[in-house]
Amino acid sequence: MTTTTRDEFPSLAQFNARLEPYGWIQFKGSDLCMDVHCTCGALLHLDADFAYHVQCPHCLQYYECSGFIDLIPLDFRPTNPILLDRDGERDELIDELNKDEEPTP
Repeated sequence: MTTTTRDEFPSLAQFNARLEPYGWIQFKGSDLCMDVHCTCGALLHLDADFAYHVQCPHCLQYYECSGFIDLIPLDFRPTNPILLDRDGERDELIDELNKDEEPTP
């Protein structure tokens, strides 16, 4: 799977219309904890508030923290998946359909 960045699309609507599954994180100034691999090869870790932009201490490259994440399809049901909301409301029918299904460890 190739990663697609927001900059490759002229509009957010075209970005949202892609066929690949994806997620978009809405930053709200909360804590960020991430491991980073810089283009210079440095492996770094960050725990910070309001980390919209970061800088590598080795090569001094600046980065924007994108809200884009890939959703990777699985061939099995993981233990305790979190059900996504549909139009802001939890779809309880899916819960009912899945109640007898055994999770894969």
